[in-house]
Formats: sequence, C-alpha cells, structure tokens
Amino acid sequence: MSAPDLQALQRGDAAAWDMAFPWLWPAAFGAAQVTLQPYLPAEVEDVAIESLESLVEKVRELRFLHRHGGFARLGNELASPE
Repeated sequence: MSAPDLQALQRGDAAAWDMAFPWLWPAAFGAAQVTLQPYLPAEVEDVAIESLESLVEKVRELRFLHRHGGFARLGNELASPE
C-alpha cells in the first residue's frame, strides 16, 4: 500500500481520499477508540475523521513553513521543523 497523495487530499479529491482511507483509518480510529471509548463511545468515529482532516491541514502548514525559510512564530517561541 503506497502513501496517500497529500496534495490531492488537501484539494478534497474524493478518489485520493478513497485511496488514503485504508492507510490512515486504522491509526486514527485506534487512537480515538483508546481515548474515548470508555467515556464517549458514540464520538469515536467522528473524532477519528476530524483527526484525519486535521492531519492533512497540518501537513499543508508544514510545507508552507518549509518553503518560507523553515521558521514560524508559534506562541512566544520561534520553532523550526528541522
């Protein structure tokens, strides 16, 4: 199984999401399930899906930082992706 095309995911390409889903879903669902199952079992799937959406957005942000010198102001600190 190959890694998902993050650019296509960022664009919302349905075919890219279909291909990436089996690759990403087990980790997202497992993390949400371990954390939420005892307290909010009805929320596990929603949180897992939201985490996948957030993942793609964060990758986009990191690429932006990398293209623009690698630094960004995060709170009161300067951070580097390196």
